[in-house]
Amino acid sequence: MNWLDRIAPQIDGSAGARLFEGPVINPLRVIANHELFLFGPGDARMVIAGQAYACACDSFVIVPPGVAHISYVESAEPVMVHWAHFNWEPVGTRGAGRIVTYMPEVPDARTFRPAPDYVPRQIFHGTVRRARVYELHGRAARLYGRQDARARRLSRAIFLEELLELLLPEETRLPAGSLEIVWADKCRDRLSRLADEPLSRATPVKAALRELGPGYPHLERLFRQVHGLSPLQYVNVLRMERIKGLLRDTDQPVSHIAAELGFADASYFSRFFRRRAGCSPRAFRAIERVPKVPGGLQGAGSG
Repeated sequence: MNWLDRIAPQIDGSAGARLFEGPVINPLRVIANHELFLFGPGDARMVIAGQAYACACDSFVIVPPGVAHISYVESAEPVMVHWAHFNWEPVGTRGAGRIVTYMPEVPDARTFRPAPDYVPRQIFHGTVRRARVYELHGRAARLYGRQDARARRLSRAIFLEELLELLLPEETRLPAGSLEIVWADKCRDRLSRLADEPLSRATPVKAALRELGPGYPHLERLFRQVHGLSPLQYVNVLRMERIKGLLRDTDQPVSHIAAELGFADASYFSRFFRRRAGCSPRAFRAIERVPKVPGGLQGAGSG
């Protein structure tokens, strides 16, 4: 299995875009989670753990936690920077942990959220090959800024698509603006609505996509090629995000959550959750409610 098939990223802290006139974009600092940078018009440079990275227009960098880095404007004109702090997997609400520590202050390593073991240990640095990445980033950031649970779930799904656009090998991608991408996006919109339906009354995935016109095998292939996962996997990612939100943010009994979401019984609900999260719903709730490290929340990101 490709490691990208396993990620379920979530924005954590801040996301947005801003024009920087320089000379410094971010002073020397360390972050507690990961941060994605997309560079628009202009030229910039990042120095990460002593290694310099050229950041011309349409380039990206992902900085891991615990690594000192600084970024500069290199061109005479300002540089547009898009950013998002994130985790590769859902880890719950941040609580009071500090995200950014500016040097020479010493960061608290207990607040770091490293990548899962299956994510390659490297600085991801490459080219933004499609303009739609910026559109996806803007949509994910705007939805993340809203407080309702559905918007946050959709933000995670769109941010996953953004990372797959950046990190999937080029041969797996389709041309920007192609008819295939148009159909794949129609599928995504229909599947997002499907994920909100109670499971007991939900339209089967195949039937939901057949409503769009073309046959399911064709749409399934296009969706997997554009978004990096199958339609059913996508729906289950959204369902799991909703389940985790209810476990994390409410005191409803597990059996009530199962009934609210349309599962036939609590036993099936627990099996569904354990198969995808690796633990029971009750264990997940207990882990998420472990007290956070004390400390003030500091403004994060490049904004």
